[in-house]
Amino acid sequence: MFRSLIVRSAGISLAFGVAVSMGACEPPSSASECSTTVPCERGEECNLVTLSCEPTEATNEQTAEHAGGNFSERKLPFFRGKVCVATKVAAGDPIPVSIEPCIHPCVSATLFQFYSRYSCDGSTCRAAEIAWLDDAVGTDCPADVFGRFPKSECTYPFRIEGKQSPISPSGSNYTGLVPVEVPFLTNEDVERVAQMDMSTSEFFGLIDSYAPDSDRIFQVNIAGDNPTAPESCAEPGCTCRDVGF
Repeated sequence: MFRSLIVRSAGISLAFGVAVSMGACEPPSSASECSTTVPCERGEECNLVTLSCEPTEATNEQTAEHAGGNFSERKLPFFRGKVCVATKVAAGDPIPVSIEPCIHPCVSATLFQFYSRYSCDGSTCRAAEIAWLDDAVGTDCPADVFGRFPKSECTYPFRIEGKQSPISPSGSNYTGLVPVEVPFLTNEDVERVAQMDMSTSEFFGLIDSYAPDSDRIFQVNIAGDNPTAPESCAEPGCTCRDVGF
């Protein structure tokens, strides 16, 4: 079991747990053309010599490299696992999210954190939900402990319940479809996020440095006449799927 505390403010949610046992830009007019003022698509970067978009070196195949064996305490971001999101909520309601990370049996931890944020640009909004183990330690781990080890080896010792704060830009309750993403981040990335000092544009810029994965994005319908969102995804009313496999 675990205890959790959720703290929410405008656009940002944060949860801490103890276990017992961000700015949109217009895409370029051409995928092959870019400049300092005309950005590339997500997962690409601009070569300012050729003024062309090229894939970033970043991949989402593993959160870090590991030679095998033990590793000392570190933050371990959600990479693969089970995710549930309430995909139909009333305007002004928080959005329940549940994340169960797939953890290799060689990894032990007692602490987790949940962090969420949203951003709106004109008539569109987006949100991102991030969870990580705060004190993961590895004992005699394989080289792919931070990557795609066999799904059959997954353990699920944590069910992290969190909430995205209400999507209310400028104090007005938003209505419409909002993509809520549980993004890929590396061990190094989540160390940055954990500092809690990133601007909205830096936060979403970090997420956008990786190519999008449709399995990680849940389309949430927000409307004034929708039913009240469930208190958590332990109740009916959430859409659940495996992510990252």
